[in-house]
Amino acid sequence: MQKKILMVTYNFPPLTASSGIQRSLNFSRFLPENGWSPIVLTPDSRVYDTANNNDAPEIPEQIIHKSSFALNTAKHLSICGKYPAFLALPDKFWTWRLSAVSAGIDLIRKYQPDAIWSTCPIPTTHWIAAALKKTSGIPWIADFRDPLIKDGNNDSFLEHKIKCYIEAKTVANADIVSFTSPSTLKLYQERYPELNQKKWRVIYNGYNEDNFSTAAEIAHNSQQNRPTNGIKTLLHSGILYQNGRNPAALFEAIKELHNTQKISENSFRLVLRATNSDEHYSQEVKRFSISEYVDILPPIKYEKALAEMINADGLLILQGSIFNGQIPAKVFEYFRAQKPILALTDSKGDTARILREGGISKVADMTSKDEISSLILDFVNNNTDQITPSKTSYTKFSRRNQTAELAKILNKLVVN
Repeated sequence: MQKKILMVTYNFPPLTASSGIQRSLNFSRFLPENGWSPIVLTPDSRVYDTANNNDAPEIPEQIIHKSSFALNTAKHLSICGKYPAFLALPDKFWTWRLSAVSAGIDLIRKYQPDAIWSTCPIPTTHWIAAALKKTSGIPWIADFRDPLIKDGNNDSFLEHKIKCYIEAKTVANADIVSFTSPSTLKLYQERYPELNQKKWRVIYNGYNEDNFSTAAEIAHNSQQNRPTNGIKTLLHSGILYQNGRNPAALFEAIKELHNTQKISENSFRLVLRATNSDEHYSQEVKRFSISEYVDILPPIKYEKALAEMINADGLLILQGSIFNGQIPAKVFEYFRAQKPILALTDSKGDTARILREGGISKVADMTSKDEISSLILDFVNNNTDQITPSKTSYTKFSRRNQTAELAKILNKLVVN
């Protein structure tokens, strides 16, 4: 007999621009194979900045999906795009809690789930789940895709205090707290030494083989129409940040390699897909006078983005030292694509560690023009042994395998 799990998540279709939906969606997709039937509670789609029913991943038919009223402060409570800061605390979607707690209680009464699962970095999700746990007493797994409190957040004093309160209540009251990297787990162990250390778990992100099967067909069809012009294409797929994922040193390296005639527009091309700040980076590209080397392109459907990875000559990671305790989900998709990976990251961080485990022995500091230049020259000149993942780098990181890990935790939690 299938057990039931109530999943509280902001990141779910029809949201399209967040990689976070893949974690929630694939857990819900593969949990039934492991004896768990998902009931998913999300905010109304009006809150999403990028929602498209046509481009969004398909929600599996067996999933019970309920959305409840919510507003996005920036969209619905602002005047001429401006609003008081307190109307976005703890996040822009706090109004969701006003409906979600009662909606969650109704779902609990109707379906009697055996466990609750919520995922962050949207603090309101854990705020909602905490109320449902308190009301029902149902075992609760709180999932932190990223640390809620971390260096570089630039939160106001009040925002920091509110997030600290929600985080402390969450980790104290959740039965299990899961993270996507070992360093984040260690951070929370040290931050909350008074708590039972057995509650901490790591469940990695990953890739979905079904998505890659579809992407491989798309890649094959598009590759047939792709000109063979000898240009090495380096792709970064996903959001960039000015703090922590800033490509300024990369742009500087490209400019210097051009000026010293070590690369040309006929040998190297950088593609930045779905940066979420296209205008800003377009201006930066112009400022560095490297427009002939860089394409800045809008988001595309997920399987098409994977196909683009498969067809690229190399794949780019930007992960500064402030994110040392995190591993971007694209790492596992890059592993699966089996293309050279140019990783601009701190060698001491979790991203570099898991890349080394996957066969990548050379990375460059994201702020070092010289180290980045060396990586680019290796890539352009086909010296890729140190930056090519092993053929077994991705196998344990399938979304199906990671969901099985979640199911093991759930089974033990419910039995106990």
